[in-house]
Amino acid sequence: MDKAGSLQKQVMAFLIMTLVLLTALLSFAAFEIVGNEKDRDIAIEMNTITANEAEKLNHDYIRFEDAVNHMVGMTDFYITSVDDIMDPVKREEINKNLQKIYDIFSQTTNMSLSYYCVYNPELVGKQQGFFYTRNAADNMEKREMTIISDFNPEDIERVGWYTVPIKERKAVWLPPYYNKNTRRYTISYCVPYYKNDVLIAVIGMDFNFEILLNMVDQIHFSKKGYAYLKSADGTVHYHAHDFMLGNVHGDENLKRVKNRELMSKENSGNEVISYWKEGRDRVQTFTTLRCGLQLVLCDDYDEIYKDKYELVAMDIIVIIACGLLIIALMVYYTNRIMQPVKMLTEAVNEIKDGKYDVKFPKNAPGEIGVLSQGIAMAAAALEEKQRLNASALAAQNRKLEKAVKKAKEASRAKSDFLSRMSHDIRTPMNAIVGMGMIADSHKDDPEKLSECLRKISNSSKYLLNLINEVLDMSRIESGNLSINKANVNLTDLIGSIVAMLAPQFDAHDHHIQSNLDNIIHENVISDSLRIQQVFINILGNSIKYTPDGGEISISVREEHVSANRSLYIFNFKDNGIGMSKEFQEKLFQPFAREQDDHETEVKGTGLGMSITKAVVDLLGGTIRVNSALQKGTEIIVQLDLEFVEDVVSDKKQHRQMDFSEIRLDGKRILLVDDISLNLEIAENLLEMTGAVMDKAINGKEAVEMFKEKGEGFYDLIFMDARMPIMDGYEATRTIRGLGSEYAAQLPIIAMSADAFAEDIENFKKCGMNDYVSKPIDLKNLARVLQKYLL
Repeated sequence: MDKAGSLQKQVMAFLIMTLVLLTALLSFAAFEIVGNEKDRDIAIEMNTITANEAEKLNHDYIRFEDAVNHMVGMTDFYITSVDDIMDPVKREEINKNLQKIYDIFSQTTNMSLSYYCVYNPELVGKQQGFFYTRNAADNMEKREMTIISDFNPEDIERVGWYTVPIKERKAVWLPPYYNKNTRRYTISYCVPYYKNDVLIAVIGMDFNFEILLNMVDQIHFSKKGYAYLKSADGTVHYHAHDFMLGNVHGDENLKRVKNRELMSKENSGNEVISYWKEGRDRVQTFTTLRCGLQLVLCDDYDEIYKDKYELVAMDIIVIIACGLLIIALMVYYTNRIMQPVKMLTEAVNEIKDGKYDVKFPKNAPGEIGVLSQGIAMAAAALEEKQRLNASALAAQNRKLEKAVKKAKEASRAKSDFLSRMSHDIRTPMNAIVGMGMIADSHKDDPEKLSECLRKISNSSKYLLNLINEVLDMSRIESGNLSINKANVNLTDLIGSIVAMLAPQFDAHDHHIQSNLDNIIHENVISDSLRIQQVFINILGNSIKYTPDGGEISISVREEHVSANRSLYIFNFKDNGIGMSKEFQEKLFQPFAREQDDHETEVKGTGLGMSITKAVVDLLGGTIRVNSALQKGTEIIVQLDLEFVEDVVSDKKQHRQMDFSEIRLDGKRILLVDDISLNLEIAENLLEMTGAVMDKAINGKEAVEMFKEKGEGFYDLIFMDARMPIMDGYEATRTIRGLGSEYAAQLPIIAMSADAFAEDIENFKKCGMNDYVSKPIDLKNLARVLQKYLL
């Protein structure tokens, strides 16, 4: 019991020390955060606010400028020459059209107060043009024109809207002024309009400056901060605290100024102007607006940090309160568990005396030290009596448990495999057999017959894919999957994969994007077939699990590793249905499938990603997945590959023709296969192209027919690999060995069910040019025919 109490005191002491240390650290950190580099923090935050608010104000100025610029554009449309203005009749007609158009543009902003178009008196005389002002009824009312010559050209307030833009020869913003016509604080945007370098008119619009000033009222940094507008010369046009217009505000009579040189610039950048006023340190930032005015943000230096210090202090108080609450709870619960600890201690004492029939507290959180001591002492007492028998029995039990577990796992794996294969094979077989019976009973219904044949074709492709993946998985598990390295152009490879899958993208209206611009070395040494297998598996899943109209992207990035090696990072992204975190953990396990509502619509063997992972491992790369449900999937494959410098390719890129486009009229093809059904299928397919066929049932017969027909008779040979009497390998070697240029150059294409990488390598070694796997894929067949006969 003494030990239990001692532990309780130690825990309490530890908690109190932790709380004190944590509070001290947080306090120190808080003051460091607030104290260090605080001037820089003020500058960044205030300049950010100033820039953001200036952008909002500039947004309105841009709208004003657009309205007036459109007015100028329409004026140029109606005035085709200087003579149009000098003709009173035409000028009056132009004025009517322009007034209507100007009125429309003035309605694009509720801040417009007036618009005008005043013609050059030197061309048309005095008081020519029009001037409209918004009245109390919110309508535009025509006003009497100002006679420009009656005023001094330097009188900016009276005629500055006319003289200043002409003097500047460009559009200008005039300083704000009080408009007696509209009785509003106004700002004007004026544009001189020239035709063939002759001044025609000054076009402008007056805007309600007071609405923008309301926005300035809302700008501040701390609670006591404020903003105002001034000219570059210091003239204040609006101040949020006192409306002292036309005068220099006190903040411009700065004392003890730091960074005074900033005041001559267009903005304060990332710095502040520090100064002294009324016994307090103050700071300000500013930026220049499109209208030429400067937006100035001012604040009290100490006031800025007042809120921050208060927040930090509040955080520290909350932390201390929480710590005290935790200690109180610990005291409460420690007292509650003392009784069970007492019972546990008594039980340990009984075990020490050789009494093993003792009672332990139930569902009680016992003290770790006392519990460990009791268990150790009980084990020591039992060890002397039962050591040999218990040790031998435990070892034997462990062996038996491992053997039973292994046997169960093997049995479960076998049953699971057979169950899955039974289901996955029977499903397409059921479709094939069922659709065959339905087609047989609807021979006179072409539409129904076509639908049945399409479904039989789809089910056959699914069954073929299942068989291929099971065979690949078997080779992977037996360690017989090999890599055949050769020169691979990554750009061409990815381009061919995208082209191959293009019909599937189009069928689902998927938007495919590929970014290969970051590849420096396109040519690498690797196995193109295995890389293609990996990429097609990944893109195939994207197609299946991305809803129609979705986005799928491929990007490649190269990171240099050494003199002749680079790390190629392939990124596949889609915005499909995504995967749960639980499924991602078993994504690369054989037969893994996500169990969700979508699974009933999209079928797969569950082997594709397992094979993909094995192939990537075999290539010495890595693969990882980032995904979330309903947010899409990102798969990243990294391959460390040897690249080849300065590989020049003279291959021309041609569009891959569809099988229905292939025409081989006049071409003669020799088909070699020992299965009559295979010959019939190939013959019927090739006859669709207009080609003429001869048939041989083994390699020996094919060689004899080749010799008998003579040179130039056949344009291409499709050769099966496995045949009696003479197989396709021997037949190809025999033809290539006849010694003529025709025998050496004639395209011989393997048409075989052997489709592993090793088989394809053997085809090439014996002299075959290419291969078409069985069952025959029309796209691959079209590729071969286009490549060798067109």
